[in-house]
Amino acid sequence: MNVGALIIVFIGSSIGEDTPLTAIQLLWVNLIMDALGALALATESPRAELLKRMPQNRDDYIVSRKMVKHILGQAIWQCIILFVFLFAGEYLIPESNPKLQFDRQTGFVYPGRAKDWQGKPLYTDKMRIEFGASRHFTFIFTAFVMM
Repeated sequence: MNVGALIIVFIGSSIGEDTPLTAIQLLWVNLIMDALGALALATESPRAELLKRMPQNRDDYIVSRKMVKHILGQAIWQCIILFVFLFAGEYLIPESNPKLQFDRQTGFVYPGRAKDWQGKPLYTDKMRIEFGASRHFTFIFTAFVMM
């Protein structure tokens, strides 16, 4: 989760000038993830066979190759999905409120990022004040939490 979040935040804020995941959102996800893991470890009952297990070798890695493959695979999957939503969200994410639609004919969400790939502004500050915050980044955060 942390590897994918790092990539999403770095690339998203470098290209779009706004971070798709805020610090508060990342802290909330870390709190939930760490609390559930600690709860699972704390509620496991002790077993006698743990005392009979041989000690771990000093030179063994804490993170095995299999774990690295799983971590990188999950991070790549998260990044692909979230980058699609980040950079093509105004063509994929539906918006039910006509006032907040990016293109009035198609009915999709207003983009949360300030600029497109060429660095041209997607909307003015007046539009941001009039419409308020876009639901684009909220959708990205929800997708991130679900993954």
